[in-house]
Amino acid sequence: MDGITDLGRAAKKAGLKLKQNYRFLAKALAVKASGYAHARQMNRLKTAKKAMRKLMFKLKARIENAAQRAGKTMDQLPEHLAERLVRSNKVLFQQKKDKDQLLVWHAPEVEIIAKGKARSPYEFGCKVSLATNVNPAKAGHFILSSRALHGRPYDGHTLASTIENVEAITGCEISKAYVDKGYKGHDYEYKHRVYKSGQRRGVFGKIKQELKRRSAIEPIIGHAKHDHRMDRCRLKGKKGDQINAIFAAIGFNFKQILNWLALVYCICIQLLHTDTINYQPA
Repeated sequence: MDGITDLGRAAKKAGLKLKQNYRFLAKALAVKASGYAHARQMNRLKTAKKAMRKLMFKLKARIENAAQRAGKTMDQLPEHLAERLVRSNKVLFQQKKDKDQLLVWHAPEVEIIAKGKARSPYEFGCKVSLATNVNPAKAGHFILSSRALHGRPYDGHTLASTIENVEAITGCEISKAYVDKGYKGHDYEYKHRVYKSGQRRGVFGKIKQELKRRSAIEPIIGHAKHDHRMDRCRLKGKKGDQINAIFAAIGFNFKQILNWLALVYCICIQLLHTDTINYQPA
């Protein structure tokens, strides 16, 4: 429905006169489709989807005919309309197994990511790489690197660039990196510095203790998603995703500092209000 409405609005903005833009028909079909999906009536849902696709095909044909009557070629159309026509072609002819599917009309950069979890088999958006300190500082753990990665890269192929980003931000060389099993076959040059979850070889003493702290990043990811709005980006385009990931990390770090300052303040207040003890030597 959003694609049909947006495509008709773009054609009107470009000065093309259409006898029909199918806006109300698309809205009625969207209402029916939502009802069919809720009632698990999949055959009727497929029929509604096919009808929606036919409406988009008809609207695209009307726009091309209107442009031809106006004496304009496809190259002479405004950029916003040409871009939406390309999106409509992708929606009409994309297949289920295509890797670069258009999932959201107003956000073409959104990708589908298979999580493999029962509660959330798939997520829609882009991958974000986070790095934190293993041993907590006085104020706790901080997000040292936050990067939005488009194109669904393999986790192991992002490790080298993430470590380089951490070293550039902190100015310190990374001596050891603790990752999960998804980083098997990573691209980091110094492989002896990387330890994976469940690893047995070369894990002893302090390394064994620090490897257990690797899971501390999981609640940090949850707080960054739900408390600092990393899970839903309101900014436009790929640049917006990258900015949102950085801002969420900044918000988490500021919250850690504020919590630590509040704790220090409470301790100081308690010390000021404690009763003084008069000590008299014997």
